[in-house]
Amino acid sequence: MTLPALTNRPARPIILCVPPKDVFRVRVDVLSIPAAFFASGGPARAGVVRSAPGPPPSSASPPVAARLVRRPPSDMYPYITVFGLRVGTYGLWMLAGLFAAFFLLVRLFRRREICWECALVVLCCAFGLALLGGYVFYLLFSVGLPAIVEAARQGRLLDVLAQGGIVFYGGLLGGILGAWLGCRIVGLRFLPVLDLCAPPLALGHAFGRVGCLFAGCCYGMPCDLPFCFPLSPYIAGGARLLPVQLIEAACDLILCAALLRYLRKERPVPRAAGIFLMSYAVYRFILEFFRGDEIRGHIRGLTTSQFWSLPAFAAGVLLCFVLARRGVNADPFRTPEGRIRPREADE
Repeated sequence: MTLPALTNRPARPIILCVPPKDVFRVRVDVLSIPAAFFASGGPARAGVVRSAPGPPPSSASPPVAARLVRRPPSDMYPYITVFGLRVGTYGLWMLAGLFAAFFLLVRLFRRREICWECALVVLCCAFGLALLGGYVFYLLFSVGLPAIVEAARQGRLLDVLAQGGIVFYGGLLGGILGAWLGCRIVGLRFLPVLDLCAPPLALGHAFGRVGCLFAGCCYGMPCDLPFCFPLSPYIAGGARLLPVQLIEAACDLILCAALLRYLRKERPVPRAAGIFLMSYAVYRFILEFFRGDEIRGHIRGLTTSQFWSLPAFAAGVLLCFVLARRGVNADPFRTPEGRIRPREADE
């Protein structure tokens, strides 16, 4: 639906709560939104905004044209202001997770005498394709291919493609392909490097889940346990919700610590990667039952993440109990270029 902007009278923003399953079908044209509302981070999370009678806006509130196709509004902290600029907290947590994963990967690479430049190339390739894969999975399984085709017929394809979202398993698949590509570029063997990437992946994903909490997405079901708390009056009517994001982040950190301890000694390759896939698939499948957000796709009666947890677990079994028993070459070097060279003695 389209809500006309009322430009002939003073305006103030009113946030209307839209059911999550209908949010992506709402298209809003707003021609008069006070700048203070943008500064609060509202439009980036709002479902519907319209103009209504109210006190005259200040002169510093110029008319703004916007089209919003977003999730419901949130009283969490989707944005913070840094030096007058509004910055998304989810992006900040993702960036922090990326740096944490990089430094951990560099440390693990150094144990295998692999230079940090190789870690940078592998991580950049993996992260880039992970974003692409997660976004493609989101469009296919959360938005849906029929909705994309229908939007293309109506000339609204760009509006649909502009909807943000990332599905973890799509990002995981894209990240694995990116790691393989990075290994080909720097002359490393893929399976030994895949083992080394497992702990940084768990660590980075933990940061991402905390970002979900601040953004007010991926929330849990209503619950009255002492550690539950409301996210927003617009989410589940302001009910106390199970912090599934923090529970999954804690599981990720525990898995990261366990993998680091496991990799202290020389292990069969690629068993660590298999342990990661099996472990994550199990607790992600279980936690999906406690999710309360409705903006998720479903495949054969399972949520998208539950469905993809099944092949992920099978892939982990293959890595852990089949390939690892075949004695995969644990030497990470296909060529000597990526090896750390000792410093030459000063003459």
